[in-house]
Amino acid sequence: MEWKLLNEAKYRCPCGKGKIIASVYINDCMEIAEKKIIDCPECSLKYNVESFKVEQEENSQKSEKLFCVKKNYPEFKYIPIANDFDEILIRLYPLKQLEEFLTESERYKNSEDIPKSRISYVELVNRFKNEKNMVELLELNRYLKLAVRKYSISKINYEFMLNEPNRYEEYLLNKMKNSVEIHL
Repeated sequence: MEWKLLNEAKYRCPCGKGKIIASVYINDCMEIAEKKIIDCPECSLKYNVESFKVEQEENSQKSEKLFCVKKNYPEFKYIPIANDFDEILIRLYPLKQLEEFLTESERYKNSEDIPKSRISYVELVNRFKNEKNMVELLELNRYLKLAVRKYSISKINYEFMLNEPNRYEEYLLNKMKNSVEIHL
């Protein structure tokens, strides 16, 4: 598969002694790839080139701008959503359904015994097998009991997780403020 240069722009680097080259390539399958190079011995040691969508003051639309970000700038740390399968269950299902699953897990000891009409429970069993790489339904029963018992406490933590996009946006704004915008 051959890549062809579609567009190339050259910018001044922060120290002014070199340049930053932003190239866009396209291949035969119409896939697009971007490449950003810092062609300056001084700046290439200090920075990475990143693009951010920035809102334009005049029309409130977002456009992409390039920034030189310090190489040691800390990465964004996501708060883990779930540590174990019981927490995954809490995030995916309402309490009433978890209680129904718990009843079914006590009724059906083998996955072969579960009637096909219990579609949602069958899906849960399959998810459990894939996630935990286990086929032991007794283990699933243990996770369901834990999920039902921890439901109200973990649900509060889940509500906190809904703020994660705001935290990431704040991180990006701070990252842009601590970076050097690239100009032609």
